[in-house]
Amino acid sequence: MWIEELAKGKYKYIERYKDPYTEELKKVSITLTSKSNVAKKQAQKELNEKIDRILTAEKNLITHCKSFWMNGGIFILKLYDQILFVIIQTL
Repeated sequence: MWIEELAKGKYKYIERYKDPYTEELKKVSITLTSKSNVAKKQAQKELNEKIDRILTAEKNLITHCKSFWMNGGIFILKLYDQILFVIIQTL
């Protein structure tokens, strides 16, 4: 995790993780008003939870895509990135 100072005295906490399905490195972030040790611990906890939610959503989507694929739903793969983008934006 690393911290970037933003305007108006806020701090952006950023964590990188590896997407197990695409093998890409991705980033998540949250913004807090403090840079204290308590804030750092809170940020790490929230970032870990956010990563877990994203990975769980991806896993669920892939599971559903596979079941549709078995039933001839080839179009699902084309929509995968769009659907995943919408899911992640709602988290």
